[in-house]
Amino acid sequence: MALQRLRDEFRRAWSALAALDRQVVFILVVVPLLVIIQQNLGSRSLFREHLAGYFPAEWSGILSWAWWFGMQGVLGFLIPVLVLIFVFRRKPREIGLGAGDWKLATTLAIIYIPLVVIGTWFLSDSPAFQAKYPHYGPAATDWQVFLIYEMLFLFYWVGWEYLWRGFMLFGTARV
Repeated sequence: MALQRLRDEFRRAWSALAALDRQVVFILVVVPLLVIIQQNLGSRSLFREHLAGYFPAEWSGILSWAWWFGMQGVLGFLIPVLVLIFVFRRKPREIGLGAGDWKLATTLAIIYIPLVVIGTWFLSDSPAFQAKYPHYGPAATDWQVFLIYEMLFLFYWVGWEYLWRGFMLFGTARV
């Protein structure tokens, strides 16, 4: 009697598990793992403690930022995109990488960008802002370093945003 109840319960659980969307389950399991990996292996302190010795000392500052930003870009953008395209056979436009409503986006950008530039211009004059940004000090005095740092930050930002607004959103949208 008890054994039969156990078998019935196992069958119901197995049936419920089989009905779950594999892509959604995969994404809901993998996203926290990617975040944990980023937190543990993508830190600047890990780079400084374990990897910086392999590079010239004068590069250690920018490379610690490159490590952090690069790990987020890889874990938050490249890996999720490759998984959705090659494992789950999704087309780029299905996973948020199409042109979308480019006319609306262009209109919003024309309105938004001047507001951001003006706001940033005024905020950047405050001593509190200047004490905090840019995070990597040499980027404040050298245009070449600034551009490298900002391109690295863009990769970080794309990785962070895509992980949540691309991989999670488009990867679970079918359900």
